[in-house]
Amino acid sequence: MDFSNADDLLAVAHVVRPHGVHGEVSVVVLAPPVLAPNELLVGRRLLLRPTGGGQARPALGQSARPHQDRWLLMLEGVETMDDADALRGCDLCLPRAELPALPEGW
Repeated sequence: MDFSNADDLLAVAHVVRPHGVHGEVSVVVLAPPVLAPNELLVGRRLLLRPTGGGQARPALGQSARPHQDRWLLMLEGVETMDDADALRGCDLCLPRAELPALPEGW
């Protein structure tokens, strides 16, 4: 996966806060509602990009589940509440070429 061209990356979710003590993060999905968040985030190599600048890094989505008006996401290597809290405010990005096709009219 090529993350070298920042203009080609789209934010598909935003990390709001940690959830629980096992490293889950609560995310707001930014993608259109016709795309299933679990298919968009799980099993994909995402780029964690801090919104205020800073070092971006790849992350693998392991699982996602709906919770109230957000999604709870597990990322590879994020195992504690402190790990998850360090991601607060990051955008989860994908290259445009890896986004699923939108249905007609979207």
